[in-house]
Amino acid sequence: MGLSYQMIDAIGREHAYRPITGDVLFIGRQAVPMTPAGLATKLREHCRIVDETKIEIDRFTSDRNKHYAEQASDRSIFRALGVNRVKAVDVSPYEGAEVIHDLNQPLPDSLRGTADFIVDSSVLDNVFDPAMGLRNLTEMLRPGGRLLMSNAWNTRDVCGRRPKN
Repeated sequence: MGLSYQMIDAIGREHAYRPITGDVLFIGRQAVPMTPAGLATKLREHCRIVDETKIEIDRFTSDRNKHYAEQASDRSIFRALGVNRVKAVDVSPYEGAEVIHDLNQPLPDSLRGTADFIVDSSVLDNVFDPAMGLRNLTEMLRPGGRLLMSNAWNTRDVCGRRPKN
């Protein structure tokens, strides 16, 4: 999965509106389509303080390095804004997720209320039970927490039905 330019812009706008603090959770490790310098430039469009020294190179996501020799990591977005507690939850540790949980399954008590800000870049089309996935995302938020979501759709043949023109 990957973050779009629009999602990164939305994170910058949200941080400028109300600073993001506490624990940040990505739903799946995210590829960032920007070099470290490009990410710093994008964040500075909305945020006065951006610590470029906190931007690291992505060495985990399978989609990395498709467009650039060096791509910024997802956690760099928040670290550059002064947030140090950034994790990812995923069904496996394949791309370096720190929290392992299948969002199709009920959330264990240990994960309830553990995040102040959650970034979901299209999990609902990657789970078999989107309603359970959405419940889990909201249950991981602390009171007053925020959820930034962007979910995709496709036009593939579903259950033998094709879209009508």
